Amino acid sequence: MSGRRLVKQLVYGSVFAAFLFLIGFSAYNSWFKSAPTCSDRIQNQNETGIDCGGPCPACAIKDLVNFKVNQAQIKYFSADPEKKTTVFYFELPNLNLNYGADFFYYYFDLFDKNGKEFHITDSSSIYAGGINYIVKLAYIPYDSIASVSSVDTTNINWKIKNEFSKPDTSLRDIETSALQDGGVIVTGFAQNNEAFALSKILISAVLANKNGVKISASKTELENTPAFTEKQFKLNFPKNIFLAGGEKATNYYSFQQDLTLGATGDDVKKLQEILRGEGFLTSEANGNFDQATKNALIQYQKKSKISPASGVLDPKTRDYINALKKPLTAPLSQLIDLTKADPSKTEVYIEGIR
Repeated sequence: MSGRRLVKQLVYGSVFAAFLFLIGFSAYNSWFKSAPTCSDRIQNQNETGIDCGGPCPACAIKDLVNFKVNQAQIKYFSADPEKKTTVFYFELPNLNLNYGADFFYYYFDLFDKNGKEFHITDSSSIYAGGINYIVKLAYIPYDSIASVSSVDTTNINWKIKNEFSKPDTSLRDIETSALQDGGVIVTGFAQNNEAFALSKILISAVLANKNGVKISASKTELENTPAFTEKQFKLNFPKNIFLAGGEKATNYYSFQQDLTLGATGDDVKKLQEILRGEGFLTSEANGNFDQATKNALIQYQKKSKISPASGVLDPKTRDYINALKKPLTAPLSQLIDLTKADPSKTEVYIEGIR
């Protein structure tokens, strides 16, 4: 009898334990267990791969390259003569050839000279394999900026290429001109070459000086452009930007005094620049008339049939060089003018939005 009682107790105990386990398991699943997600690294909701496909984003999206802009590529310019606002410009490339994004946020931080941090953010879109030319105005004094961080992106809504294709648009009759009351304006026509209307056409332009250095940026939007039509656009730039004329070099090398071994100064440096340009001097133009300069001048005099070839910049040699009217090389600080725009170097970009 005792053996039967023991068996019965074990059976009842097992049933009771199983009942308690089911209650606990149900409670765990109902109140404590985390719901399956697309980021739990488990294939637990009919995905075609771990956390991708099915109810989660397509597996191809996991391998996409995020948008990134190097800090050194961010340019910023004064947006008004008083320098109370700043316009930022950078190119944001999409390295993914089969996926674009109809929406994403971009952001970057900047610090002023007192260490105060400012957070700049906005939204945009980008086509597969395309480049987004971002122009962002910020109400931050231009002169106060000390540094800018690199651009990061978030909340990217990926779209496969055939779901978010780039509309066919074009530009014509682009002209960069000066305004009578100061500043520069870029005008032209934006064309919608599609058989459907575009809700927006985004146009941005960048001005550069004669050296190709970017000096300002601006943007505008054209609303509701019907199919196969065009609209004129105007992009205004601040009044502290001017249009460069067709200035040509008018300053020439002109020597008014003799120079000999041991002399120093700007005239010696100018002489060395000429000797370097002719290939007779290999050392830097440092303004010191040393033995290498003298030897180079002797070779120059021999080539130019100046006698005697003494290695001294004498009246005969001075007259010979002055008569050549060689353009005087301007200092680099004078060459890079950050206020004068060269019309031939204006860059204009267009992007259509359905």
